[in-house]
Amino acid sequence: MAPVAACRTCGICCRFTPGGIVLFATALEMAYLVTGAGRPPAERLPAAGPPDAAWQCPYQEGDRCAVHRWRPLGCRTYFCDAAARAAGERLVGPALQDIRRIAEGEGGAYWYGPARLYWERLSDQSVDAAPKTR
Repeated sequence: MAPVAACRTCGICCRFTPGGIVLFATALEMAYLVTGAGRPPAERLPAAGPPDAAWQCPYQEGDRCAVHRWRPLGCRTYFCDAAARAAGERLVGPALQDIRRIAEGEGGAYWYGPARLYWERLSDQSVDAAPKTR
């Protein structure tokens, strides 16, 4: 039986640092997040930079996720607790395949990449647009 992950509400999963966590998401997930939670204030979006540059989720409030209901798969399956991390990682591949089928079935393009790239372009494109790769 897989260990049960308990969130410590430390907020580390929402703070991204070079050489640390890089949040990957699909354009469909990001559109769902923005549609459900609204666009974050522009001053909270990450500045332009490399995909692994330091930034903080614009929806983090203190050490808590303010958009828990709409968070992307990467947020749902990352666990600070190393004992539970493998269980989350096993869910990612099949779930991404499902998301791809949904996106392509709706006639949309499938994009999966660093969420930071999506945030950087949010003000320039519609919420369902996939970022251009660098």
